Amino acid sequence: MWNPEENDNIEDAAISARSLNELLDLMYISFKKMNHLQTERLLGLALNISSDISFWIDEEEKRREKKTQLKFTVVESQLLHWRG
Repeated sequence: MWNPEENDNIEDAAISARSLNELLDLMYISFKKMNHLQTERLLGLALNISSDISFWIDEEEKRREKKTQLKFTVVESQLLHWRG
C-alpha cells in the first residue's frame, strides 16, 4: 500500500487508477464467465485499489493545504515586517 510518509509522488496514484480501470474492464468483459468466488475476490481487490487512491487524494489535499497555509504565513509575516 502507498505510504504518504515515504512518497508523495502522483505516479503511484496514477498507476493505481490505471490498474483499477484495467481490472474493472476485465471484470466487465468476463463477468458472465466468472464464478461467484472469482467475482467476489476481484471486487475486493477493486475496493482495495480504490481505497488506496482515495487515501492518496485525501493525504495530497492535506499536504497542499499545509503548503498553502505556510505560504500565507510567510507572506503575512513579510507584510507585517514591511509595514512595521
